[in-house]
Amino acid sequence: MPRGFSLIYRRRRHVRPRVTLFSAVFASLTFAGVALATPTGAPNQARAALIIGNAEYDSVGALKNPVNDARDICRELNGLGFKTSCYFDVRTRVQMRSVIQDFVESLPSNAVSFIYYAGHAVQVNGENYLIPTGAQLRNELALVSESVSLAYVMRELRRNQEYLNVVVLDACRYNHVATSSAGAAQGLAQITDVPDGTMVLYATAADELALDGTGRNGIMTKNILASIREPGTVDDLFKQVSLGVQKDTQALGRPQKPALYTNFAGQYCLVKCTDLELLQAQKQQAAQKLADLQARVAAGDQGALAELAAARAANDKLLEQIRKKDEDARKAEMKAKDRANKSFVPPAF
Repeated sequence: MPRGFSLIYRRRRHVRPRVTLFSAVFASLTFAGVALATPTGAPNQARAALIIGNAEYDSVGALKNPVNDARDICRELNGLGFKTSCYFDVRTRVQMRSVIQDFVESLPSNAVSFIYYAGHAVQVNGENYLIPTGAQLRNELALVSESVSLAYVMRELRRNQEYLNVVVLDACRYNHVATSSAGAAQGLAQITDVPDGTMVLYATAADELALDGTGRNGIMTKNILASIREPGTVDDLFKQVSLGVQKDTQALGRPQKPALYTNFAGQYCLVKCTDLELLQAQKQQAAQKLADLQARVAAGDQGALAELAAARAANDKLLEQIRKKDEDARKAEMKAKDRANKSFVPPAF
C-alpha cells in the first residue's frame, strides 16, 4: 500500500453490464471536449475525464484557484489521451447533476474514467455535497437542496463498473454552515461505500480542512500537475501527490494528509510503463493484502482463512509471472549482446 495516506480497501465483486447513451449538455455552461488517439500506456482502452472547477460563488467569497486548477488538469489529461469534458463555475444543482449523468452515460464499454472537482464541498449529517456556484448557503436545508451529493456521483459510477473510475476532490474547504447547523461539520465525511473499481482521493483526511493554495493552483492540484506525466500507475501518482502535499503543508504550518478510499484491486498504468513494472506494483499490493489477512486470522477471524488461502495462491502465481518476466528480460539482453558482438568489426591497423 502506498505510504502517506489512509486507505480503505474492499474486495472487488461481480460487475453488472451497462447500457451506454450519449446526450447533449446544457448550452449555458462553459464546455471544452476533445477526443485524442490511443491512450498512452493503455492500447485499445478508452479514457474519458470530467473536470469541474467552481470558484465564483454567489453566497460566499470567491475561491482563487479552482478554475485554474480545473483548466490545468483538463489540459494535462487531454495530453494523456483522455477525452475531456471541462466545465467552469457550474451554477445549479440541476446543471451539475446533468453534467455528471451525461458523462457517465457517454462512457464506452471498459473505459477508464477520471472525475476531478475543485471548489467548495462540505458534509451535512455525514453526507458530502459538491456546491454549485449559484447555491444559497443560508442554512443546512438550502445547502442540501441546492447541492449535489457525493452519494449521487457514486451511484452514477456504479453504472461503469467494468474497469476503473478515479475521483479526485480538491474541495475540503471551510463549511459556511457548520457554525450554525447541528448537522454540519468541517471537511468531508469518510466514504463508507466505494463502488467496485473506484478510487476516491481527498485533499486531506476526513473531517479536516484543506488549504486553498498560495499560487496559481491548490496544493493538491499543484502536486498532481507536478507528477501526472511521470511513468507509473495511478497508485504511484497518488503516492507522490500525498507525499508532496504533506511536505508543502508542513512547511506552511498546517499539515494535511490526503485520504484515499479505494475498491480497485488491480493496477492501472496512467503513463506508459512496462509489464514487469506493473507486476512489481501488483506484488507490493499483494504483499499488503496478505499482511492484512494474516493479521485478521491472527486476531481470530476464521472467515479470513479462505481469503488468505486464495490470496497466497494468487501471490504465488504473481511471483511466478515476475520470475518468468525477469528470465525473459535477461535472455533478451543476452541475445542483444550476442548480436552486437557478432556484428562488431575490429578496426584495421
